[in-house]
Amino acid sequence: LDQIECEGFSFWQRFFTLRQQILQKTGERVSTYTAAWIHALVLGDDSGIDDRTITLFQDWGLSHLLAISGLHIGIVIGLVYLLLVKSNSMTKEKTEMVVMLFLPVYAMLAGSEPSVLRASMMTVLLLLFRRMNLSMTATDVISIVFILLILYDPYMLYHIGFQFSFIVTFGIILSRKLLLEVSSFYQLLIVSFISQMVILPIQLNYFSLFQPLSILLNLLIVPYFSLFVIPMMFFFMIFSFL
Repeated sequence: LDQIECEGFSFWQRFFTLRQQILQKTGERVSTYTAAWIHALVLGDDSGIDDRTITLFQDWGLSHLLAISGLHIGIVIGLVYLLLVKSNSMTKEKTEMVVMLFLPVYAMLAGSEPSVLRASMMTVLLLLFRRMNLSMTATDVISIVFILLILYDPYMLYHIGFQFSFIVTFGIILSRKLLLEVSSFYQLLIVSFISQMVILPIQLNYFSLFQPLSILLNLLIVPYFSLFVIPMMFFFMIFSFL
């Protein structure tokens, strides 16, 4: 490594530099404990979280909460709509444009992990196709995103996060008819069950571990993180610069 010399920088380096600056600033403005969770849940850097905590999340099938994924992208979109539409600052159409421009930038700032790339690209394509009046199913969109990411980096196929993200999302898409026929509580239960079962062979292959109670635990922890913890981390990060 000491023989490698780097000259100049690529286009993507701007985003990585900005990411490092945000990580550094938030680390200086808030407590170490809070900064660790902001970095993990907003910017996809869990290096500051205690190893025992990470192992606890893994053992109980909650690792997806620490990885920037569709859940986080949904919260980001919700916060943008809340700040722009509900405050009457912008129309829904202009807000959609902001979301389409902001999500790719956020995906870079969040570490460019396969799960966040998948979620942000699917959202942007769905909004783009709707504006172009093109009828595309969710299956079509996730297939297009899959092909684009494989063309960009074929080795991404071996990434565990890539495999989990696409398999879980595809499983939920295939189950959407069933989900529409039940109440909200049963939807959460079915999504939790499908998410655990569809990745079970891969999970056993990689980790030799399965926790059946994680299906029920997700019903409690995911809403708690979605409605309280993750939105608060976003606000803490924004307010840390004030």
